[in-house]
Amino acid sequence: EMCIRDSPTTVLSNSVLSVSVFLPNPTTGYYRGSRYDWSGLVSQVTMGSNTFFGPWHANHNPYVPWDSIGISEEYGQDDALGWNDVSDGGIFLKIGVGQLIKQHGIAGYMSDQVYQAVNPIWTVTKPTSQELFFVQSAHSPSGYGYTLKKSLQLSGADLLVTHSLTNTGSKPIITNMYSGPMIRIDNNDIQGSGWGPSTFGYQLLLPFQPVCPIASNLWNFTRIYNQSIYWMKSMGDSEFIQCVFQGNMSNYYSNHYSVIFQDSNGMRGITKYGNNPIVFQFGLYSVNGYISPQTFIPIQLQPGDSMSWNDIYNFWVNGPERSLKR
Repeated sequence: EMCIRDSPTTVLSNSVLSVSVFLPNPTTGYYRGSRYDWSGLVSQVTMGSNTFFGPWHANHNPYVPWDSIGISEEYGQDDALGWNDVSDGGIFLKIGVGQLIKQHGIAGYMSDQVYQAVNPIWTVTKPTSQELFFVQSAHSPSGYGYTLKKSLQLSGADLLVTHSLTNTGSKPIITNMYSGPMIRIDNNDIQGSGWGPSTFGYQLLLPFQPVCPIASNLWNFTRIYNQSIYWMKSMGDSEFIQCVFQGNMSNYYSNHYSVIFQDSNGMRGITKYGNNPIVFQFGLYSVNGYISPQTFIPIQLQPGDSMSWNDIYNFWVNGPERSLKR
């Protein structure tokens, strides 16, 4: 465990937003796990008197793979580059983390397993108070390699997150990436509004009609009305929701959604827009501390190839600035 105050941070700001960001660091970074991309970890966004994201439990451990914060992104939920090509003790790659050591006695790659990172190196630049850039390059002896470039940029009430990934190795990169921001609003845990018609509490508004298997634990805490999921029941510390949605996600707007919180003080929320229309899976994970919509996109890069994509997070109070369909 660590004191969060010891973690290196920086702040982006304009006249609307103040965005606190944890910086990647192999010895003092807030997150040093082997699962999520170390760059662009937005710890909190402040808009007037309202806050978005933020710590969701008290006992943070920087090496626990799932113990991230804010805008968390993972490359390869069920795979890692070169895992099957090396023996125990060999080097494989996790995009956004770097070189990792394959452990003895583990049959297959598991993202929740702790793997030792080998000298992860990031270049971080902040040319203005509203821009932050990250670059990481990594290679493995088995022939995999990548350069990942990422930036955070402010524009009014928008936070633009850009990504660029280049295959610098001799082998194809065939994997996926999912964005799973850990969203909480004004430091509110998941407090259900009861099973009646109240709209107070949290709501996830989707751009399609979600279908979740009846056996999912989603139904223990929520109900689906039209294209929205409402949290009706509070969640205990050891309870969670996990669902991979079924339904028609074959349109451009599948990479958009809003998370909304409403109480007697009004409505506020985050609306996310992604410009990559190829969402092959849309999931939801939620615990007492946050709601995490998860949008998955495919990555297929031959040696020398690159791909780029952007996400916009729009923060609003008392009504979104724009609809889901832009």
